[in-house]
Order: sequence, then structure tokens, then C-alpha cells
Amino acid sequence: MGKKVEKGLLQANIRCVCPYKRVDGLCDIHYINKPFGCVVSPFKINSNNTLIMRHRYTKLKCHGTGEPAYKKFRNSLDLLFDESEGKSICDRIEENCTNIHAYIDDEVYNELKYLEGVKHGIY
Repeated sequence: MGKKVEKGLLQANIRCVCPYKRVDGLCDIHYINKPFGCVVSPFKINSNNTLIMRHRYTKLKCHGTGEPAYKKFRNSLDLLFDESEGKSICDRIEENCTNIHAYIDDEVYNELKYLEGVKHGIY
């Protein structure tokens, strides 16, 4: 896609933001195949090896619609788990469950761990 990458991380543009972030704040590649790291961005693996939603996304109302982030980023859940498990997770959030258990594929888990390592300078 012709953007600068250093140590596995896409580098900010001259505005000090993601080079795909438009002036209106929305993602310019939102409706096409985004890199894995972008799709799973609302989520991370914490120090207890638990997949959690990044704090900023738990409070975010997505631009223009007022829908909660877990609904707007449903495609992320489907990528991380599968469509059925993504639906189940969303249903449990709607039921106000606070401790949701779901199984994740080892390969996806390892990719998430790698991304966290890159962000923290481990790799």
C-alpha cells in the first residue's frame, strides 16, 4: 500500500496519525481488506493472556451512528473467533455479562501476542 513501516509498525504521517486516517477522523481503508493489526485494533491480549477490549474503545461511540464499539467492530470479533462466536460474544455483552469466556485459535492468539510484543518493543 506504499506506506512507511519500521520494526513491523506502520509509521505515522506528517500529521502524526495513521497514514490512512482521513481529516474527518475516519479510516480511509475501512471498507476494504485492512491489515490484521488494524482489524483487531480494538482488542489486545493483556498480561493475564486474556483478550480484552482496549479501554478507549469501551467508551467510544463510533463516529456518526452512536453505536457501541463492539457493534461497529463486530468484524474484528468475527476475524478473531468466527461469525458464530462473534455473535455469541455480542449477545453476552448485550446481556451485561462481565466475564465472557470464548476460545481463540492458536494462530490468531500468537499473532495477537506478537502485535503486543511489537508495540512494547519486545520484537
